[in-house]
Formats: sequence, structure tokens, C-alpha cells
Amino acid sequence: MQTPNLEVIAEILHAGRMDAFVGLLEGQQFDAKEAAAYDLTTASGRYELSKDASSFANASGGYLVIGLTHAKSENLATETVSGLDLVPRESFNPGRYSGIIAEYVHPRIAGLDVAWTPSQTDPRSGVGVILVPPQRDDDKPFVIARVVEDGAALKHIVFGLARRKGADSVPLTAVEIQGALRKGMDTISQRLSRIEAKLDAVVRSSEPTLELTRDEQLRKRILSLIQEST
Repeated sequence: MQTPNLEVIAEILHAGRMDAFVGLLEGQQFDAKEAAAYDLTTASGRYELSKDASSFANASGGYLVIGLTHAKSENLATETVSGLDLVPRESFNPGRYSGIIAEYVHPRIAGLDVAWTPSQTDPRSGVGVILVPPQRDDDKPFVIARVVEDGAALKHIVFGLARRKGADSVPLTAVEIQGALRKGMDTISQRLSRIEAKLDAVVRSSEPTLELTRDEQLRKRILSLIQEST
């Protein structure tokens, strides 16, 4: 048994050989879902979809493949694709899925691709495919703008943050979110402090030269220091 990467999953989908998914392990870049995994008519179903998509965006990207059954793997902390639960074309609306993800997840996931892919053996049935490409670190974290608790949507002042942990999409606790934000703000603050200290040193030590005026020399050194610090 193996955990497929993005390339392996893309090859299976391109060939339409959905039976090739059977026996594969779910993992960091692959999540198998049954046909009825997301009830998009409910707040909780829309939240689950957004949680799973954003967790891939916060990691290294991945595929949500809807139309597969899965079972717990013995001696492994993950699940294995156990069979097919193919989805008829008319039962999968790509625009509905992509619209919910765009509405619930902020910022928007770049390159998000939602499609229905037919099976080679039965072109009337296939799988729903949600591809979350790897995202720029500068765009992370991706947060869920609408959070559901006990089946009810909470006010927009509340947001959620999920990450991919092995084969699971795991929501962060309030303590973990605060710690992550605090760490990020500390990093930015420290970088700005270093730049400020270096600029002060430049101003104090800068002397005019024959080749450059004082202002030109200072500008060039400031730009150089900023580039070194970013």
C-alpha cells in the first residue's frame, strides 16, 4: 500500500481508472470521500468542505476525491480506499463546490480546480475532484470565515483555522491559533526592529563620497539592507 502524491493521483484521474484508487492510503495530499460526504444544503456540510480544502491550502496542497469508500487501516494511523462509490454527473455541481470554498475560505485559494471526472468503465458515473494546488507561504494561513458549532453557523467575528496532519484535516484550538498568530507577529516585529537598527547605523555612519552624493549613497545602502532582511 502506498500514499499517492499529486502526480500519481493526476495520472489515475486522467486515465479514468478509478479502481486504481482502491488500496491506496490517504495521506498528506490525498483525502478520499464518499459520494454523500458533504451535504451542501447544511451549514455543517459547507463548513466540513471548507475545513478540508483550507487544510490542504495550509499544507502542501492535495486532492479531495469524492466517490470513494474508505476503511481504517490495520496498524496504521490512516485509512485505505476500500472501494468505489461513484457519483453520477448530474449529482455533482463543480460551481457549487468552488463557490462555497471561495465564500468560506480567506484568502481565496489560488488555482483551485473543481471538476467531475468520468470513469473509464462507466462514463455516466465518476468522481468529484477538488484540487488544491500548493500555495504561497505569503498567503498563509487560510482561515475559515464561517464556523459551525452544533449545526449552527456562528457570527462572522469567529473564524477557524485547519491544517493537514497526516491523513486528517485538523482544526486548531483557540490556544494553537493564538500561538501561531503571536509567533507570526513576533517574527515580523523582530525583522522590522533589525531593519530599523541597521538604518540607524547607516544614518550615523554614512559619509559623502566623490562618486555619490550623501543622499544617493544612503538610498543605495538602505535598499541593500532591506533586501538582506527580507
